[in-house]
Amino acid sequence: MAGTQLGSWIRTPGRFVRSAEVILPYLALRRATGEPTKDAFKQGSNIAVDVARAAVRDRLPAPRPVPISPPVEQARSETPVPGGPRPRLSGADPRGRKEADGLISVVVCGHDGAHHLPGLLDALDRQTLPRARFEVVYVDDASTDGSVDLVERYGIAHVVRSEHRIGLPRARNAGIRAARGDVLAFTDVDTVPDERWLEAGYRLFAESGVDFLAGGIAMPVGPRPTIAALVDATTYLDQEMYVQAGYAAGANFWVRRSVAERLGGFNEHLEYYGGDDEEFGWRLRAAGVRVHYVPEVRLTHPPRVRLREIAHKAYRGGASYAVRRRLATGSRSGAPPAFRQPRSYLPPKRLRRLPRVVQLEYEPTVLELMQMHIARYLCVQLMTLAGDYVGERRWRGRAVITSDATPRAYDGAGRRASATDR
Repeated sequence: MAGTQLGSWIRTPGRFVRSAEVILPYLALRRATGEPTKDAFKQGSNIAVDVARAAVRDRLPAPRPVPISPPVEQARSETPVPGGPRPRLSGADPRGRKEADGLISVVVCGHDGAHHLPGLLDALDRQTLPRARFEVVYVDDASTDGSVDLVERYGIAHVVRSEHRIGLPRARNAGIRAARGDVLAFTDVDTVPDERWLEAGYRLFAESGVDFLAGGIAMPVGPRPTIAALVDATTYLDQEMYVQAGYAAGANFWVRRSVAERLGGFNEHLEYYGGDDEEFGWRLRAAGVRVHYVPEVRLTHPPRVRLREIAHKAYRGGASYAVRRRLATGSRSGAPPAFRQPRSYLPPKRLRRLPRVVQLEYEPTVLELMQMHIARYLCVQLMTLAGDYVGERRWRGRAVITSDATPRAYDGAGRRASATDR
């Protein structure tokens, strides 16, 4: 009897609304408000009701994809950031920094990453590849924690600084403009490359016709990992899986400069959302460029240790769906909103990619498996849906992408190429 009532409760739309009304308020508003207050909980409850009702109400048709090519702006661009001040970049002007054949440019973009930077900079300083064969370009996205001073003290990186937040895709494009190498190696501030990371990648690009490379990413969880670390290691940065889907994670992402310029760089419409590395990889695949997975070009990315960090990442990923649904390429292209599908709210039947943790020489206990299952449902699945809902509402209130968007690309001198230039 109890099982029958439970099944009826799950299948009934009205009761489904109440289920979402209980769960989503705390999760969706926690990030924005810090600790959930009474007013925040009330606001979250209203949002949750709208989300659940939309899931069982009339479904909107999938939006028609709009072809987009990302704008790559001048080094000292004055184009305003949507919803923010005009970016000012210092150090990004490529004049006086001549391109060098056979040089690898390591492009690192960061915001308030001073606590991670020493590990990365020390690892880059220990590379077995001769120093004359690579350069480091650090793009600082308006950090306030002394990141720029720290990088300058190390003295191994050319610094590009933005006075205002510009987002990761635009920062990566600024790094491309400032780089001199004909091969670009992208990574994050919180990674630690192996000593032979650059040497292994350099040899592959020098001795083969590789244009797009995905390196290995290790996420060691340690002997006593937190539940958040286990969830992170089994959910994100699975480079082998990404390569099978046709793209590479930006934490270990290599591409020839000529190819990146031909495609126009990263899509700056995704500046505050994420997924720009996936979208770029899909455009590469559409252009006939194949991604090569080489696990020997390896670096380490520490897992997140707090569930709040996992929920924050999932929320931002979900917020990107509204834009990515309207792109001409990508895994979300033309897909209907996830938050409108009742099945999206059901917990998964099993944990995915669990063997990845076992490969790291840690075998979770039964209790940890249960905790991982619950944490992934609450902090990843539901937070993604909440982000998708909020992102769709923001999109409808402020359309960034228009149907008359035209492709823009590099002209090789750091400025946008016009139609006659191409």
